[in-house]
Amino acid sequence: MTASRSTYLKTYGWSFLFFVLALMSKSMAVSLPLSLMLFDVCLRRQQVTEQGVAGAIKVLFIEKLPFILIMLIAMAVTLATQSASEYAPVGFVGRLTFFVAGIEHYAISFVLPIGLSPFYPAAIAGINGFGVLTLLLFGSLLAWSLFRLANSRIAQAVSLVLLFFLLSLAPVSGLVPIGEHAFADRYSYIPLVGFYGMAGYLWACWQQGVLRNPLPVLALLVCCTLLSLQSARYKQVWRNDLDFWSTIVEEFPTQAAFVCS
Repeated sequence: MTASRSTYLKTYGWSFLFFVLALMSKSMAVSLPLSLMLFDVCLRRQQVTEQGVAGAIKVLFIEKLPFILIMLIAMAVTLATQSASEYAPVGFVGRLTFFVAGIEHYAISFVLPIGLSPFYPAAIAGINGFGVLTLLLFGSLLAWSLFRLANSRIAQAVSLVLLFFLLSLAPVSGLVPIGEHAFADRYSYIPLVGFYGMAGYLWACWQQGVLRNPLPVLALLVCCTLLSLQSARYKQVWRNDLDFWSTIVEEFPTQAAFVCS
């Protein structure tokens, strides 16, 4: 620890306060403690392992214990406030379906951001062949990055981005019922930060000669550009309530779920 103890405690205290405030605003913040552990494993792996088992436990768990306790309390409160009527029609298989469909939707929306909507009825969530293929590709890339974690900086970055993506989406992925919608594009803003960071990281690696093939860099830059342009066009839908609900009615005329919202 290079900073003085007083500076460390002050920084820690402010971080904890902002975490609590974030939880009061957005439920997605509940995954922050797990994300911090992920950063330690992927970015500080050598420092953590050099401290032995006791040191690793201290860095990964004990230092984050207040954050973990608040996370568990927030999760318990969220589950307790869910009414029985919200759980009854879903079930475990239904939640798993929402989770798989959500991962597919958010991953594809980043690569190919077309056909976005302000509302996706729960009835459209399902698992199809294309979704299974997407998950297989996602899982294969994650498995490769974890296998190469100790020997490749790029694999470390890929592991961090993919795992952060999953952790950030977990609270709103459908494992816990969140309403009459299957997924929402606004939930992808935080999880996709990692992909934008990956684009910048690959660009830096390519310029430094660490990455000789420019295709991954170009592919990520194209995805980032398309998503940015689509987001700029998409904001017109949110100008007022009339445009918002008119868009929903046009896209899902047979779905009545939005009428109850």
